[in-house]
Amino acid sequence: MVNLTEEMKNMLKNQLPFLATTGKDGKPQVGPKGSLHVLDDSHLIYFEHTFRQAYNNLSNNHLAAVAVADRGAQKGFRFEGTAHIHEADDFANQILDKTNIFDRFPRAGVVVIDVERIYKLDNTLEAGDYCAIIAQDHADTCRHRCGRHSILTPKLKRMVTEKLNLGWSPEMVGYAVHCAPHTIYHWIYQRQVDFQPSQLFDHGKRHKRRQDLRSRYNQAVGTSIEIRSESANRRTEKGHLEMDTVRGGRGSKAAVLTIVDRVTRLMATTKLENLSQNAVLKGFARLMVDFPGPVRSVTVDHGKEFSCDQALTKRYRIPVYFCHAYHPNERGTNERFNRE
Repeated sequence: MVNLTEEMKNMLKNQLPFLATTGKDGKPQVGPKGSLHVLDDSHLIYFEHTFRQAYNNLSNNHLAAVAVADRGAQKGFRFEGTAHIHEADDFANQILDKTNIFDRFPRAGVVVIDVERIYKLDNTLEAGDYCAIIAQDHADTCRHRCGRHSILTPKLKRMVTEKLNLGWSPEMVGYAVHCAPHTIYHWIYQRQVDFQPSQLFDHGKRHKRRQDLRSRYNQAVGTSIEIRSESANRRTEKGHLEMDTVRGGRGSKAAVLTIVDRVTRLMATTKLENLSQNAVLKGFARLMVDFPGPVRSVTVDHGKEFSCDQALTKRYRIPVYFCHAYHPNERGTNERFNRE
């Protein structure tokens, strides 16, 4: 669609426009439309109350043309586009309620025309050519539509904002709305969502890059989270735990072992002497002494300390699942508690 200039709007307001349509047999029909006026920069509208030839033509062929001219100035324009008929719907009622048309006619509707092309009707050699101003506006509109466009719709923006304000991390939000976490961070830092970067848990913290200590054993032999039960994935059954370790301060070998129930959010912690497999087994045994209810599964990351998964499965008869590398959102509950 193209935009109307002020000159065109004034001419449509002050002069009598004519509407042209065609029927099924291709015969043209032209008639004045005194109620035709500008709806916005790219739409025309008129009130339909006769429901005769023009109405029947537009019902079968939605293409329409509107011509308007100033006889004294010998200037004019022809607007071509697609017509849309509205009768007894919310849009028609909203428009017609502001008029007194029903005082004169028992039935009425509105016809909206999308202005797609504009021609000059001047008494010059340029008659029938595109208007230069309109062509430029159309080119600017097309240029604006080029390139990548944001997927952030109002509905998605509201959903992302709500989850961030509830304390969800961008990684968890990205998993929930099916987009990359760095996209969520981009929206936050570009102020495209109603959430301040200072509200992020790790905002302003500088993390030293550590050596990747993920065990190759866990990646090659450990049981993947992809075969975890649906009751664990959907959080419909108690007893499915998420487990992780938190390192101590600089120069300390001590650590903390944490477990969280995915349903009840019940958390338990114990101190470890170091991050060895034996220390994890002993710490898990201490936690199981007072942990209420049965344990049905445990989900861990790819840390070397969790290479004791077979020993845990053999001793407690519970499966141990490894989440995908670089996917902390698959243990979102445990990560959340660890950061707090």
